Amino acid sequence: SSTMAWNEYTMSDVNGFDALPEKMTKAAVSLIKQDHLPLVAIDIGAGKGRDTKYLLSEGFKVLAIDKNVLAQASLRQLKTDKLELQVC
Repeated sequence: SSTMAWNEYTMSDVNGFDALPEKMTKAAVSLIKQDHLPLVAIDIGAGKGRDTKYLLSEGFKVLAIDKNVLAQASLRQLKTDKLELQVC
């Protein structure tokens, strides 16, 4: 089913904590810091947290959203007060 395939992709190592953040995420962080904007981000479809982890490491407060229960469990491992999780 498509749900099973999506779960497999979401939980694959390509999206894990050790994976590199998306280029667009890195570019956005650079621009936000350059313009001295508030370090707040929403990661929609956060998966295992590749970009969420990067954003947190750069000092951002992050709202991570994902409907996948397995992804939520992975994100909870980050354990920081700068992270809020939402299931939708």
